[in-house]
Amino acid sequence: MAVIAGITAGMGETSLIIAGYYNLAIGVGILLLVFLGWLVFLYRSWRRDLLSRASCPETRGSSPVPIAAGNLPEGNFLRTLVNNLPDCIGVKDAQGRFLFANSALAWFVGAASPEELQGKRMIDLIPSSFAAQFAADDETVFQTGQPLVRVERFGTDRLRNPRWLAYTNIPLPDAQGRTSAIVSVSRDITGRKQAEENLRLSEKRYRVLIECLPQHVFYKDAHSAFVSVNAAFAKGLGREPGELTGKTDFDLFPKELAEKYRADDIRVMMQRRPETIEEINVASGKDRIVEVVKTPVFDDQNNVIGLLGLFTDITERKQAEQKLRAFASQLQHSNRELQDFAYVASHDLQEPLRKVNVFSDRLKAKCGQAIGPEGTHYLDRIQDATKRMQTLINDLLSFSRITTQTHPFAPVNLNLVVRGVLSDLEARIEQDQAKVEVGDLPTIEADALQMRQLFQNLIGNALKYHKPEVSPVVQVQSQLVHVQADASGSSSAAPERCQISVVDNGIGFDEKYSDRIFQVFQRLHNRAEYEGSGMGLAICRKIADRHNGEIVTRSTPGVGSTFIVTLPVKQPKGDKTA
Repeated sequence: MAVIAGITAGMGETSLIIAGYYNLAIGVGILLLVFLGWLVFLYRSWRRDLLSRASCPETRGSSPVPIAAGNLPEGNFLRTLVNNLPDCIGVKDAQGRFLFANSALAWFVGAASPEELQGKRMIDLIPSSFAAQFAADDETVFQTGQPLVRVERFGTDRLRNPRWLAYTNIPLPDAQGRTSAIVSVSRDITGRKQAEENLRLSEKRYRVLIECLPQHVFYKDAHSAFVSVNAAFAKGLGREPGELTGKTDFDLFPKELAEKYRADDIRVMMQRRPETIEEINVASGKDRIVEVVKTPVFDDQNNVIGLLGLFTDITERKQAEQKLRAFASQLQHSNRELQDFAYVASHDLQEPLRKVNVFSDRLKAKCGQAIGPEGTHYLDRIQDATKRMQTLINDLLSFSRITTQTHPFAPVNLNLVVRGVLSDLEARIEQDQAKVEVGDLPTIEADALQMRQLFQNLIGNALKYHKPEVSPVVQVQSQLVHVQADASGSSSAAPERCQISVVDNGIGFDEKYSDRIFQVFQRLHNRAEYEGSGMGLAICRKIADRHNGEIVTRSTPGVGSTFIVTLPVKQPKGDKTA
């Protein structure tokens, strides 16, 4: 769509510039008629004045009087009119000397006033290479007696800036019909030339862009005949781009398909808005699935003059989507089987463990004296092993239930959640003479049970991994942060997030293990030092992931650790159950 919009905009710009040049040409023509008529009048008045001086004995032999608007009765009016025109106007004799010049011409060549130009030639005023062009054109008019209309020349102005001029030379005949002077009217068209060059470069860029696109691009007129196509479009049909000009879909596709394409074209042009169509396309004898974007093209009167189309072969994408759907279905089925297995395995494993534990107790009670101290020690080890196995199974079940037994996201007051966790840990806090400081926590959209599980594990770990002979100090704090806008200027679906920090003064750890500690059954210490299964932090990460958040840690051995959990305050739309 963005490519088509750019191409359409470029075509609209072209039509506006062409229309502007057309109107400018009409205006210049009208002005030229007025100016030339007036200058002819000036010239004839000047000729009469010269003849009268020649017939008068007192003035015979004196210098010619230059043309000046002030010499006429209408002088003030004409002088004001001519000197305020933007076009450069001048009258030159057969030697190329100025007999008259207006203010615009004087400014262009760097003269202080029009009077400074009288008697001078162009070569006296501007660079010789530029002046030589004017001299050659003047000579042509004097020799042929024919005007030169809107001749374009390139040169420099008084500041040596590059300029384009469009000028017209009109011959002024004397009484015998011979050209004795010429009138030149020039207009600075540098801006127009620059616009034309920019337009040419713009069209070239669009052409290169279209030709390099892997998508098939075409432009049709209002009758659905192809005006132009890019190389990819032509290649798909086994043709050259030039071969398709003037042809219609009926020349290239089966009748039924061509009728559909034609109906689509008519609908888009009548509705006057773009449309995206997914359809079957026949190219090189093969059926392909394509996505076609068709958009109407308008002229400067807002009339539909054609249709731009861009279609992309999405056959491979559709095939990949179909494979992905099949894989997702298989994965969903596999996950259900895994969940069923975990549920059955947990219950089937729990029962034998309970029996091992029960019969170990009975054996110890009834046969304790018979088996002696060594036998009792073995029984104790069996019971410890069964308890650890039960803990592992329960933790593994908790890990799997994070995504299998969930509750919809709802507003959760984290202050209440942490208060409940501290109540559960009250005995542990008193035993270790710990101090837990809790700041003000926000209310977020979350699963309340999983938030409780998250804080239970984080605060429990902070109490567990404390330094000997040092009372644990745990701080739970939070702050709101805002997600920065991405490169497109739009922020993510959940721009406001809360950042929760759990800080302790415990034993800490080397940060090279920062990722390992969040993996299942990973421990940095043996069971003799610190109890546990190595599942707590893995559960925390999975809870954070399920809530579209993240958990990271910073730690220094012997100083303590900080666990930072970042969660959305509001969950993205359509993600309320996750």
